[in-house]
Amino acid sequence: MFIKNLNNIKSADNLIELSDFKFNKFMNSDGKIRSWSCILNDIKDLKSKKGIYIIVNKVSGKKYIGSSNNLYRRFCEHFLHDKFRNIRIREDIEKFGICKFEFNIIFTENYLKEESLLLVSLIKDFKYNKRFSHHILGDKVIYATSISGEYKKFLSLKEVLDFYKNRNIKNKINKSSTGKLVFLSECPWSNKDLRNYFYKVKVLGDNYSKSFRSVKEASNYYGIHQSTIYRNEGKWIKKLDLKFISKN
Repeated sequence: MFIKNLNNIKSADNLIELSDFKFNKFMNSDGKIRSWSCILNDIKDLKSKKGIYIIVNKVSGKKYIGSSNNLYRRFCEHFLHDKFRNIRIREDIEKFGICKFEFNIIFTENYLKEESLLLVSLIKDFKYNKRFSHHILGDKVIYATSISGEYKKFLSLKEVLDFYKNRNIKNKINKSSTGKLVFLSECPWSNKDLRNYFYKVKVLGDNYSKSFRSVKEASNYYGIHQSTIYRNEGKWIKKLDLKFISKN
């Protein structure tokens, strides 16, 4: 079992050598990108399988470690179309091309615990993880994020409750806020993402007024992209005959 070899792991490369599954078949022999139906058919055996995975950028050598109880779904989240889970991987896929990546897997039932231990001991090897250190803590980490982009990291819900002395925090995680603070299970990538949590939106029309808790909520209601609201804030949108006003 993998757990028996854990103390012998000295590097990410050493870990990859123990892989039970490796995927790098993104390209056909004729040099064309393979269809996603073919790629997903090749990894169908990963459905509902648990384990640790290591993504490798074969050009830069940068690596990412993660874990999941459904490795097929996680593969899709990282590579399928616009669902890229990690922004740094997404940027490098756009830069180098998906064919420059490989996906390595070690099947294990203790995936969360073992991933956490490995990332702590081998953090220098996983350059893609460094911005999002919440992986070290599995599912327990909570970020208290302000509209300025500053955040405080807690290792458990109890730490958050003790720090803020507020017993209603559990029901506020990942929900829109009209105040100065929002509690998230992941730290947002940019201040642009924070607008979804901190900006209320008022919609005005002829004898019409409606309020929303966030830009995202308003865009979903009217079936338009969030950028449409940001670009046209305070302006009449002729197609909808409405005006969107965002308020902090």
